[in-house]
Amino acid sequence: MNELNIISYNARGLQGNKKRRRLFSYFHRRKVDVIVIQETHSLQTDELFWKNKWGGNAYFSHGTNDSCGVCILFKPSLNFDVVKLKPHNLGRYILLDILVALVGVYSPNSDNPNF
Repeated sequence: MNELNIISYNARGLQGNKKRRRLFSYFHRRKVDVIVIQETHSLQTDELFWKNKWGGNAYFSHGTNDSCGVCILFKPSLNFDVVKLKPHNLGRYILLDILVALVGVYSPNSDNPNF
């Protein structure tokens, strides 16, 4: 993986199956790695269904079925260790603290056993 594609999207409600299916399909086609969706209008009872339809990890902060709600979706092949998950109780934000390690290496372009 050379790049990490992250999209932030205001859905203005994803309760409708057709809209959610179309949006999830669009994100899969675009090969988006992480999607942060605002205004999902999701409820806790929607979580398992949405996770199954998405196919990857999904984290939620729920509002009501007609306002608020935030979720973060990871593409199915992308796994992060979640250090901390803090959803707002009214669905205004979600804090997802993930463990990411970045490593930079320089090595000779020849076979050098002493390196």
